[in-house]
Amino acid sequence: GLTDEQATLVVVDTNLCQRTKLLPSERAHAYLMQQNALKAMKVKATVSTIAEQYSESNRTIQRYISLNNLSPELMERADNEEITIRTAVTLSSLSAENQNAIEEYLAIGGKVNERCAQKIASIIKENDDVTLTTAAEVNRLVTELMAAGMSLEEIFEAVRAEHLKKEIDEK
Repeated sequence: GLTDEQATLVVVDTNLCQRTKLLPSERAHAYLMQQNALKAMKVKATVSTIAEQYSESNRTIQRYISLNNLSPELMERADNEEITIRTAVTLSSLSAENQNAIEEYLAIGGKVNERCAQKIASIIKENDDVTLTTAAEVNRLVTELMAAGMSLEEIFEAVRAEHLKKEIDEK
């Protein structure tokens, strides 16, 4: 008989091979299931093993696996091709709060491309105390990012000032 892990690998492999068009969320989930099964079987290079099996690069497999960190709403946008896979991968590295703020921004018609997502992510990572809490904050950040000649530091200072003002107003 097959172990649970071997059975998972067979089922996922069959699913990946039989279906021609898989949504990004389905591919992400399938690769994660395979990675977990391989890890449980003590296989060392799980990503390489999966990449080799499906003639993909290690980086592609890693990207899809990282999509499992996306909020359900952003994952749905990736599935519907409202945001690209690379944009989704970048957004998947953000906290749930920041993903929710970006989702709110997208829900009111905002647009975030890969470059913009990378800039937002780098601002947040460089200043780990920043949480974008509203669509308005994301909108302001995106607008300022798109405005010519404004540095990330200046944009961050504006966001920080806004947060301080809000905290003072709440007291």
